[in-house]
Amino acid sequence: MALFRNVNTYAVAALFGLPLFIDSYTAYEVGLYLIFGLAALSVSLCWGKAGFLPLGQAVFFGLGAYAFGYVNQGEATVPSALLGTVYALLLPALAAYLLGRLVFSRTASAGPYFSLITLAVAMLATQLALVFDGVTGGFNGLNSISDLPGTDRYENLYWVIAAVVGVILLVMQYMDNTPFGLLLNAIRDNEQRVDLLGYKSDHLKSAVFAISAAVSGLAGALYAAHQGIVTPTALGFFLSAEFVIWAAVGGRFILIGPIAGAVVMGMVSSELKETFPYWEVIVATIFILVVLFLPKGLLGWLPTCKSRKYADNSAAVVCESTPPDGCAELEMDNACVSIGEVSILSTLQMRLGGKGVQCLIGPNGAGKTSAFNTMTGVLPLSSGSLIWKGERFHPKKAYDAACQGIGRKLQIPSVFPTLTVEENIHLALWARRSYSRSMYLSAEYGHVTASLAAFYDAIPFLKEGEVSAGELSVGQRQLLDFVMTCVSEPDLLLLDEPCAGLSPVETTSLINIIKDYVAREEKPCVIIEHDMQVVEKLADEVLVMNHGSMLCLGSFESVRANTDVRSIYAGGTK
Repeated sequence: MALFRNVNTYAVAALFGLPLFIDSYTAYEVGLYLIFGLAALSVSLCWGKAGFLPLGQAVFFGLGAYAFGYVNQGEATVPSALLGTVYALLLPALAAYLLGRLVFSRTASAGPYFSLITLAVAMLATQLALVFDGVTGGFNGLNSISDLPGTDRYENLYWVIAAVVGVILLVMQYMDNTPFGLLLNAIRDNEQRVDLLGYKSDHLKSAVFAISAAVSGLAGALYAAHQGIVTPTALGFFLSAEFVIWAAVGGRFILIGPIAGAVVMGMVSSELKETFPYWEVIVATIFILVVLFLPKGLLGWLPTCKSRKYADNSAAVVCESTPPDGCAELEMDNACVSIGEVSILSTLQMRLGGKGVQCLIGPNGAGKTSAFNTMTGVLPLSSGSLIWKGERFHPKKAYDAACQGIGRKLQIPSVFPTLTVEENIHLALWARRSYSRSMYLSAEYGHVTASLAAFYDAIPFLKEGEVSAGELSVGQRQLLDFVMTCVSEPDLLLLDEPCAGLSPVETTSLINIIKDYVAREEKPCVIIEHDMQVVEKLADEVLVMNHGSMLCLGSFESVRANTDVRSIYAGGTK
């Protein structure tokens, strides 16, 4: 597979060599499908990389085409071509970012709602283009759009198109090897975990949607120069659907896939139109067969062009851990949470943090996980308040809590299955160390904190960095999830049944690892647990909940002797 490591570089070379083997008219046709492939690539940036599907990408394609064409009607000059290109990049990017922020900020995972909204936007854009004919030319469109200065659309414009496609491919390849690119894959795998690490997934999705719209708008500018006319069909749903089809057929997970899909399907369609009256049936059949039998597309077997940049010395670079910021105490003051008529938490008084390990116990349905959900922005408070480090705290998203230093591990192992163990760990390691500018620089691996070094010694499989997290056993994923939570360096650690799914041997090992972590980092840890063996060995203080309220708290011995606790709760051991 090493032969294909630089597949995007080979593809760029092939684009420039192609005219040597075809005539000028075929080059003209291929140039058109390369433009469409660029728009299909913009779909795959969202769909293949970040996991959300835009069904109205032609809106940005058409907006870029109209913006460029409006500036370059008549005779084009170098300044007018540059101005039209700037408009074709910025206007779609701005529109997409605003739409993304509107949609993604309101829902934890927009999913099909986002797709339907973009579909509706495409339908609306087509109608607006017909209505505002003074700007768009209406049904007849904008015409008399000049060639790019120094080019002829039937001769040498192909080279400009190939150069733009090549540059975009290489830029996207670079982006794949940045923390931003890796985070897009993480969002596709497990958006909730991205938020729990402190990354703002809704902002990241809006950003990549804006980037994809800019790429689509650039393709639209090339389309306007290539065709000399732009009509409302360039904004519509049917073209958007073709972009999706080409991305799926070529392979949405690899950069060259959508471009290859557009060229292949476009040329096949062009040939079939001339010889077969029902050519659409064949094209649809090809699409269906690819989706059924090659879900990753025709080129899905090719590897992604990811590279690793390691620290410039052979030994691991040991970084100092971030010291705790103030007294890490979280208080719930008369906290009430209700959904409709159902009361989940009722005037809950709870103080977490300080030093050592607190274990939160209670029967199923007592409200333990709901309390954690309220602390981390998953459930909104109906009344009462949260106080973090002496100040009122109102988390609206999971990343609000994580950015404030509250780290949380869910009960079910929550990792990024398509990413390697190394990538999982480094996403957690970068969480509180990355800045906006560093998100778009080449990702650097090999940095190790003192805490991570201790985990490497205690959990040997973590050193197998190139293993996919999805290939790990349940117990190993549980341990990896725990390590990711810890190396993100929270000031308060919330663990929801960290020993669930572990064997007795693994449970004993994790108990010792938790003890060592708390002693080493001197940071508080709160654990929801049903296994009394774990509670007895770990707890400096035990808190008991029942029916959404605090029942009692104290040492393990005092809680075990409490008659109210004995009447409502009985725990087993492994």
